[in-house]
Amino acid sequence: MASAHRLHHDLEMRNWRRGVWALALAVIAAPHRSQAQLVVVTPADEPRAIAHAELAYAHGKGEPVTWLSLRLKRGPVAVVAALPKDASADAGLDAWLAALESTASPNILLPTSATDCSKTGSFVHVSWPREAGAPGNELSLQDRADVVTALDELGLPEPSELPEADHYALWSWLGGGPEQTTRTLRIVGGRAPLPLLPSWPFPLLVSSVSPGPQALPGELGNDALRVQFVAGEPTSDYTERLQSFLDVHREPVLETRVRGPLFDWSIFADTVSVPSLVESYALGAVHEQPSIDVARCTEQLRALRDADAPSPGACGDARDADLALAAAGPEQPTLQRFAVSAAAGIDPAAFYAGGEPSPPVLRASSLDDSACTSIDLPPTPIVVNPPPRGGGSTTGSAATVTGAGTVVVEQTVVVDDTSSSVDVGCSSSPGDPYYDDRDSSSCSSDTSSDADTSDSSCSSDSSSSSRDSGCGSDSSSSSSDDTSCDGGSEDSSYDGDTCTGSAAPGADRSRKVQAGLSVRYRAARPRRVKTSLWSLAFVAVVLPIRRLKRR
Repeated sequence: MASAHRLHHDLEMRNWRRGVWALALAVIAAPHRSQAQLVVVTPADEPRAIAHAELAYAHGKGEPVTWLSLRLKRGPVAVVAALPKDASADAGLDAWLAALESTASPNILLPTSATDCSKTGSFVHVSWPREAGAPGNELSLQDRADVVTALDELGLPEPSELPEADHYALWSWLGGGPEQTTRTLRIVGGRAPLPLLPSWPFPLLVSSVSPGPQALPGELGNDALRVQFVAGEPTSDYTERLQSFLDVHREPVLETRVRGPLFDWSIFADTVSVPSLVESYALGAVHEQPSIDVARCTEQLRALRDADAPSPGACGDARDADLALAAAGPEQPTLQRFAVSAAAGIDPAAFYAGGEPSPPVLRASSLDDSACTSIDLPPTPIVVNPPPRGGGSTTGSAATVTGAGTVVVEQTVVVDDTSSSVDVGCSSSPGDPYYDDRDSSSCSSDTSSDADTSDSSCSSDSSSSSRDSGCGSDSSSSSSDDTSCDGGSEDSSYDGDTCTGSAAPGADRSRKVQAGLSVRYRAARPRRVKTSLWSLAFVAVVLPIRRLKRR
């Protein structure tokens, strides 16, 4: 029994020793969180001192590189970099982060079947506010205590997670006045790019150049933002929606994952033309380094797609693109862009190989076209008279535009304002408009006949002065002579003309009425006699009876 108990004890001790060694090996072999870190320090009472930040990584087969720039609302603000021995910090060109945004930031397309105030090819490039980088106060410090002292002098608190490191770089800005963009901090060397420790929440725009595609855990496409396209002078609400999303979510948002635009112009969605990253960088770098030969610098940077290409000497001190491409290596270099919340921070060690391609375009989900110019309809109709027709006619039409946009065509006809215009004489002079039933009578005719003379004629503006005169040109009668306007006889029938025919006693009454009541509409002529229809009808009935009586 004793021997068995001792054996059991020896086995337990042996297993315990194995467990201890296994735990020690696991601790040694386990990946430690790198002591090379970046931390952004803001005043304790000003947590929203930063509007957004831009962070860029280049890593792969060469020496890793990290870039960082802040957009400050107010100060003071400091960036502390805990660096390994073989890493160095200096200033990069602002043109590098600007070129990354120009190439990899998304472009917002119109919704399907929509137009930008009748234009179909519009798009909006997403850009964030930036100016030339404001230089900061730069300090190179050797231990953690020196960092705490320098931050205290700036009125900034000690970071809760500031690791021990070989040395430190501290950059600070006092702020004040309007928003400003800080000068780009560039860190070269170390075993990996520097992670950014969590801080107050603000949008963190992360670009990456790596060998082949690399993804972040839990990444989402930016189509989850449900962006609106604003027509007119086209804009979008992409940045506002992204900030709202990052305020409540910790998932990274993938904006771009491509290869082509690193070295060549590229076209996406048949609409968006994106310049190459190396060309955009050279064009921007010349503003900070005027001695750069842009064409040669661009050509030499494009040549870096080949492993044997020499260093681009034509770019001078504009080294950012060269450093990035050297870090990624010439085999399938890939450009990616993410948006994350600074509250979660970011660690380049979290990148893993893989990820689907994602072009730098995003189709908007909705359209705001309220800014498009619309046709303002007047509150009252507009009547437009057409030009007069040939022949002096004043008859025309008018187009009326109603408030609802309906077009109503109205026709305007101008006629004499009399109820009827009767053409009863040889001239246009009017006569007396009433009938007198005395022996001497006249009617609304232009002529009269004298019964006491052997000659009778139709003359204008004459009245009947004889007892036996006829009724204007409608009749020609005499008690002693057979007279007419133009020599017609009493027995001849009326032929419808007041001057060429005679109205014999036996003439057809219907033809008399037709001659007496002939109505002709005339346009814009002198006014004629206002003859009552009842008066004319009375004349047409009474005259035949009177003539029969006289015979």
